Amino acid sequence: MSNKFWFVALHEYRKHVFQKRFLLAILSVPALLVASFAAGFLAEFLSRNSDPVGYVDQAGVLADPIALPVESEILPPVEIVAYPDEAAAEAALASGEIQAYYLLPAEYESNREVVLVFIDEPGDNAEGDFYDFMQLNASDEISESVRIRLLEGFTTVARSVDGSREFSERKVLNLLLPILFGFIFTFVLTSGSGYLANAVTEEKENRTIEVLSTSMSANQFIIGKVLGIVLVIFTQVVSWLGFFVIAFFSARAVFDEPWIAEAELDPNIFAALLLVFIPAFFFFAGIALTISSTVTESSEGQQAIGIISMPVGFSYWLVYPIMSNPGSPFSVGLSLFPLTAPTLMPMRLAFGVVPWQQLAICVGILSLGSMFTIWLAARAYEMGMMQYGKRIRIQELLRPARKGGRK
Repeated sequence: MSNKFWFVALHEYRKHVFQKRFLLAILSVPALLVASFAAGFLAEFLSRNSDPVGYVDQAGVLADPIALPVESEILPPVEIVAYPDEAAAEAALASGEIQAYYLLPAEYESNREVVLVFIDEPGDNAEGDFYDFMQLNASDEISESVRIRLLEGFTTVARSVDGSREFSERKVLNLLLPILFGFIFTFVLTSGSGYLANAVTEEKENRTIEVLSTSMSANQFIIGKVLGIVLVIFTQVVSWLGFFVIAFFSARAVFDEPWIAEAELDPNIFAALLLVFIPAFFFFAGIALTISSTVTESSEGQQAIGIISMPVGFSYWLVYPIMSNPGSPFSVGLSLFPLTAPTLMPMRLAFGVVPWQQLAICVGILSLGSMFTIWLAARAYEMGMMQYGKRIRIQELLRPARKGGRK
C-alpha cells in the first residue's frame, strides 16, 4: 500500500511522545524560562529598598515639588521627603526613617552637583527615582503635564526606506520572535539528535529491519521515519509557543507596561519564519537519517549528527556582522547556505529587510535539500539491507545504481 509510511510515522510518533522523557523535554524550556524570570525578578527585588529618601534643598529649586507618578503597583517609586536642614535629615537617617538623603547645596544651579549621604548603601532604585524626581521638577516655567510627559521619555521609530519594515517599542515582538525561532531550532536540533540518531539503528540492532524490508519499500520506511520524528519535534515547538503565548497575555493582564500592552506582531514575519523552519528541519532530519542508516551503532550516529549540527550553533558567532549589515553579500550568502540558513535568515529578518526573492530562494534551497537528503537516506537504508553489518561510505551512496540491483 502506498500509505504504509503513515503506519511508520504513527508508530514513531507514539514511541517518543508517550514517554516521561518527552514530557520532561516539553516542560524543561518553560521551567527554565520561569526560573530565569523569577531569578531576575528576585535579584531586582533584593536590590531595591522601599524606605523613603530625603533631601535638603539649600538652593531653593524645589519650593513646590511634584511627587513621582505611580506607574507600577508592584514596584512603586520610593517616597521622597523634604527636610528643612541637614540636622533634621541627619536625625531621620540615624533613626532609620530614611535610607539616605540628598543635599542640594546653595550653588546647585551653577554647578548642578548633588551630595548623597547614607549609612548603609541605598537601594539601586533610590538614585533612579530621585533623578526622575529632579527631572520632573526641573523648571517652574514648564507646565506639570509637559514635565510628566518629559519624564515618560521618548520612543524611537526606525523605518526602512521602502516603508515595508518599522522598528519601535511597539514592534519589539518582530525583533524578538526571529531570534527566538533561531534558538528554538538550535535547541530542538540538539535535543532531537537522539531521536534522529536512533531512528534506524534501533531496527538494525534488534533485527526487525529484515521484516520491515519485506513489507515496505525503502522510501516508504524513511519517509515515515522522517515524518514521525518531525511531528514529535513540532509537538514540542507548538507546546513551547503555546506557553509563550499564554505567558505573554498573562503578562499583559498583570503588568501595566506600555511595551506589553501595545506590542504588535507582523504576521508576515511569522509566516516567513515557518517557511524557513519547516523545510530546514526536514533537511537536517534527512541528513541525520542518512547517517543513522550508514553506521552500525547508535553512538556513532549521535557523534556524527553532533558534528553536522555544529554549523547551526557556530552561526551565532556571526551575529554581529549580520546585525551591522544584514544586506551585505556576506550576510545574504550565509542566510542562503542550508547549514546556517535556519539561524541566520531569522537574524536578517529581525535586523533588516529581506527581499521576498531572497526568502523564496532560501526556502527553495532548503526544500530541494530536504528532498535530496531524504532520498539519500532511503538509498542508504536500501544499501544497508544489501550490505548488512557493513559501514556504508558516502561515496557509495552517490554512485549510480547498478542494473539488476534491488529496486
